[in-house]
Amino acid sequence: MNQNQLQVKRRAYIGLSSPTAYFYDHDQAHFRAPWRWNPILESPQGLITLFDELWFLTRPLCPLSFRNEKYVKFLDEDSDFEPLIKALAELLLSYRLRGLASTYDFIGEVIDLDNHYAEEQFRTYNEVIEFTYGRQPGEGAPIDNHSHPMDVCGYELRGDSMRLETLAFDIAFLGSAGIRNIELITNSFNSVAFKTNTATKKLLQVSEGITIKRVPVLQTPAGPVIDRIDSIRESNFLVDFRKMILTQSNPDDFGELVADIEDEFFRYRNNVLIQKQKGSRVINSLGKNALSLVLGTAFPGSVEAKSLRSDRMVRKFNWTGFIAGLEVKNKR
Repeated sequence: MNQNQLQVKRRAYIGLSSPTAYFYDHDQAHFRAPWRWNPILESPQGLITLFDELWFLTRPLCPLSFRNEKYVKFLDEDSDFEPLIKALAELLLSYRLRGLASTYDFIGEVIDLDNHYAEEQFRTYNEVIEFTYGRQPGEGAPIDNHSHPMDVCGYELRGDSMRLETLAFDIAFLGSAGIRNIELITNSFNSVAFKTNTATKKLLQVSEGITIKRVPVLQTPAGPVIDRIDSIRESNFLVDFRKMILTQSNPDDFGELVADIEDEFFRYRNNVLIQKQKGSRVINSLGKNALSLVLGTAFPGSVEAKSLRSDRMVRKFNWTGFIAGLEVKNKR
């Protein structure tokens, strides 16, 4: 595959901060895996279809039903990224948020380091989980916002949707890894931590973005249901969308295409997901390209990955949040 082909891929990055929560199955009643949890992502069916590739920091952050798919990659299993991951893990474990922010100063220009969003967000925790997973945490649904420790390149790290330091870790990784066309997947909790004031305008560009309503979601303890997902993933509408979003920035240009995509999702929901629900609930989420981060090429400890070098070009990252609870008014 040549460099031009690599550049047209739209990639999602799922890091320590990305999963909204984790379904714990200590008794292995629903699945068997080295880890006793299954990550819960917001709009997993949307991720598969709106992105060409899903790049997970590590395998334990990936839902079980995704792990053998051809479009999934695990970065800690790629030797090109191992030095950077180890350096960031050392900072995270030794010096926490301030260590990351002092080494990678662009972190403080992107997120509010004094934001204590977790306390506020816990007030809506049950509602967010219900809109994301289909039911509230509780008996029969042992769900928490963090994982247990997991081995990432020899370091014990935790995933957590409500810790600013995991978000800083992911920003530092993307800001230093030299990967083209990759977007951080945020969630309903940590997306509020990004700065939007004019002082950071040189780094952070805020726009309304492109919203796709009625993205169907069906989650189970063993992972999202992705039966026949390739039929929608490979539709002309979705292929065109993934290409266009990398080259165009005006949301008005996407109106007709987005309407066609919503119809594709609606048919997929009726033809596949409803037939597969078996007691679970098919819910709708909202996919929105919320923020884009423009960074220069000079970063401390920058890694030039094979075939993915920046070549002094400005890198653009779209911070993408799939917000689950906001679509209620738009149901068919």
